[in-house]
Amino acid sequence: MMPAVLLGIFIILFVLEYRIQKSFVAPVSLLLASFLLALTLMSVNAKNWEIHINLTFVLCIFLAVASFSLGAFIIEFTLGRNKALVIGQGEREPFDLNEVHYPAALFLIISVICMAVYFGLMLKRLGFAGSIGTILRRIYMEVTSGSSSSFVMHQMIEIVVAIAKINLFKLFLMSRNRHAKENVLPTVLIFLQFLMFAGCAVISTDRNIILRFFIYLLALWILFETGKKGIDIDKTNLKLFGKVFLVIVAVALLFFALGKMRKATSGFGRMIGIYGGSGLYCFNQFVQTEVDYQYGDSTFLLLKNTLQSFGLFGGDSAESIIVDDFIAYKSSTGYVFDSNIYSAMRPYYEDFGIFGMIIFPMVLGLLFEFLYVLAKKYKGGFAWAFYALMIFPVAYFTIAEQFFRRFHLGIVYEIGWFAFFYFVVFVFGRQGLLVKRNSLKEIGNGA
Repeated sequence: MMPAVLLGIFIILFVLEYRIQKSFVAPVSLLLASFLLALTLMSVNAKNWEIHINLTFVLCIFLAVASFSLGAFIIEFTLGRNKALVIGQGEREPFDLNEVHYPAALFLIISVICMAVYFGLMLKRLGFAGSIGTILRRIYMEVTSGSSSSFVMHQMIEIVVAIAKINLFKLFLMSRNRHAKENVLPTVLIFLQFLMFAGCAVISTDRNIILRFFIYLLALWILFETGKKGIDIDKTNLKLFGKVFLVIVAVALLFFALGKMRKATSGFGRMIGIYGGSGLYCFNQFVQTEVDYQYGDSTFLLLKNTLQSFGLFGGDSAESIIVDDFIAYKSSTGYVFDSNIYSAMRPYYEDFGIFGMIIFPMVLGLLFEFLYVLAKKYKGGFAWAFYALMIFPVAYFTIAEQFFRRFHLGIVYEIGWFAFFYFVVFVFGRQGLLVKRNSLKEIGNGA
């Protein structure tokens, strides 16, 4: 009963937030959507999981949402109402980004080389024996055991992922330009690069790569659709809602298929329930236990590990891959529950208890609302791409902590490669085009 009541409350909160922001990708909207998904799955599985809601759990989730919303409100009130930072002001760019030469063929060649290097190093490390499913299972067991890939392997996959995200941004840019859409070759080359990206995701067995790409895709899609001038925002959002739902179903099936390729045993319904809803349920179980406060060691585990690898803070570095303890039991209905995801709230609570549920979500609200305000001002450029790239920790909130626990070199590489390729193409390329135009203009004036 309680999960259904909580679900009803969050539906009301989501509707109220939408009436204010008119956007599905505003940070608070995404946070509430994450809770809606998790609470829906908890309600569906209430009998199988034999759910009994703890009052501390209820207090924690409302404190987290309220704190995040307060942080977002502070930024919106102080910056978002500034006339220079209001959506619709529409700063005109010097020229359309589609006019910049886009190196789609070069990006494809780079991706092929990176994928070949990554695949070769992985097979050299684990051996060639067995079927594809067996090899993928060995890769998955290697990753989850705490063994990390080599520096070169890690860079290869980061480059392919970064190029795929830049390619997706280019496709959305092309969709806004009739002449760009008539140029078929770059589109074909971009989709061929997406195959390289998919290959790397499959070989790595890291389904988070697919999920983060999917969140990036949805965020960009909604920003581009709702950023058009002269549209009816409610009608546009209604059309988007149906299309987004179909994409979510398709990605869920892909997520399930990738699991089967590494011989996962869960059925589709169980997989959706465990990955989408068990984070909140496990956190509900976690807050019922007595906690020895970690005072930052849990939330900043990978940051501490990274600093220790440079000889700071002393001691042995922690594992670079976090695997929390599993909660496992067999219910009276015969349903077997087995999960080790606890939502983003576990490390916050584990470190500072109730106070952690206030300070960390508020920091997230401040940061992501700031990025959103910038995205509303600088329409169609790097601010949109960067916001779409970074917003996934909010969508992941009810599944796992993906912001503070990702303070390590991996996030530096991820952002670094993305920014590098973006600036090489759209910033330096634009500057080169401006210089060329000015030179032609001077020649024309001289004549």
